[in-house]
Amino acid sequence: MQQIKAFEYSVKHQLAIDEEYIDKDTSARKNTLMQRLNMRRLINDIEAGIVGSIIVYKRDRLARKLKEHMQLYHLFQKHGIEVHFSSDSEVKMYYSPIGEYVEAILGSICENEGSLIAQRIQETKIAKFLSGKYAGNLPYGYECGDPDPEDGKVTILSIPHKKAMVKAIFSMLVNKKYESIKELCDDVNQIQKTKTQDQDDKPWDQSRIIKLISNPIYYGLRVMKFGNETYKKAYKNTKIIEKEEWDVANEKLNQIIVKRESNTEKVRFLLENILYCYQCQKPLITKTRMKQYKPYNVYECKEHDVCVEASYIEEGILKHAKQFFNRLLDTNFDKLYERSKYQNIQRIQKLIRNQEKTVENYEKKVGKSVDAWLSCQKRIREYESNVCEKCKNDQHKQEIKETNEALKKEKKKLKHLKLRLHEIRNFREKAEEWMSHLECPADLLLLEKEHRAHFYREMIHCIHVDTWEYHIAFKHPFILIQEVHQESEQI
Repeated sequence: MQQIKAFEYSVKHQLAIDEEYIDKDTSARKNTLMQRLNMRRLINDIEAGIVGSIIVYKRDRLARKLKEHMQLYHLFQKHGIEVHFSSDSEVKMYYSPIGEYVEAILGSICENEGSLIAQRIQETKIAKFLSGKYAGNLPYGYECGDPDPEDGKVTILSIPHKKAMVKAIFSMLVNKKYESIKELCDDVNQIQKTKTQDQDDKPWDQSRIIKLISNPIYYGLRVMKFGNETYKKAYKNTKIIEKEEWDVANEKLNQIIVKRESNTEKVRFLLENILYCYQCQKPLITKTRMKQYKPYNVYECKEHDVCVEASYIEEGILKHAKQFFNRLLDTNFDKLYERSKYQNIQRIQKLIRNQEKTVENYEKKVGKSVDAWLSCQKRIREYESNVCEKCKNDQHKQEIKETNEALKKEKKKLKHLKLRLHEIRNFREKAEEWMSHLECPADLLLLEKEHRAHFYREMIHCIHVDTWEYHIAFKHPFILIQEVHQESEQI
């Protein structure tokens, strides 16, 4: 709906849509601006001077937090972005002291509204659950029946052959002695093979067995967690076993279960898609391996025997980055830097001018193709029998489609060139900003992994890793760093 509204707005106000920034199924309340991939892309394009105006449905589509809303407002103001709202209920965005005050109020409303919506949804689910009108996702052995026509309460039905399977699992665990949960899984899978109705069921493993045995619904109590609170509801006809049998089964399960330390933090490889194999030029694969019973992370290319430990190379990059930018900012380096910068800006500006002419030519081609098609349509309406050959074969539409696709490709090339020009022009300032972080690499290592990963991607074009050394190509026109990674033979 929002995309349709934006399209209608653009047609009504004769605004061309050159690029779409869509963060599908991404919550602005739960994610930061930088965690929303297309929002981050939009911010980068605005800073590069590529975007002049944007069409958005409502303010809450930009941000759901006041701080982020004002961050975007100041960004738009700095770069003179014209913001169009396709919703009729939104007021215009003004860049003035009063306009900033109004945006602060509207941003607060967006943040409060987002929190209230989430709270209301959760409260509604809790109320429905406690009144028996919502059962959530049901575990193995159950399905939802039709709601009661009188009070709307949910009916939970047990599936006969799965009910028998649940009984068998509990019975085996209570009456037989097992040394490990694997033995129990093997027995359960053996029984499942003999039951033709369960042929399509997936195999039973440790996590699935634990999930089933520990669920109190099997003795008639449905338990659900909303936020940090746990809620309970007794349902009729859900009891498969007695509470006493459930208690015994859980006690025995705790005796044979293999306790594993849970690693709540997801492993983040900060140089992923930056490191490449020197020989095959393919990105290195990320792996977690064990060494002396301790996990460690590596980047590797099995085909060419390339392997480097993640923590080693990630910290090493910071050391070389500091040396690189110290040299870049040194006074003796100024003349070389300025000369290179001037030459590269001259070259890229020439490329941009040529590319702008190419885009202009394709825009004219698209216009001519559309005009030709509209002329034919007009003739058809006035003289029904006068149909040209191109209209008969839908050739007009095909030409418009092909020319428009070519135009999009040329616009992408132009966008890339403008981004590169922005990077070159602001390289020295960016380098000084990086140096302020690199003065103390230990502090940089304390940053959140997401920010460190972003930091690496701003500095580095790519890193090619060989069996014994790695080559760093920084985002700068005339410097490459090569380094031996000494720990390769130990991995």
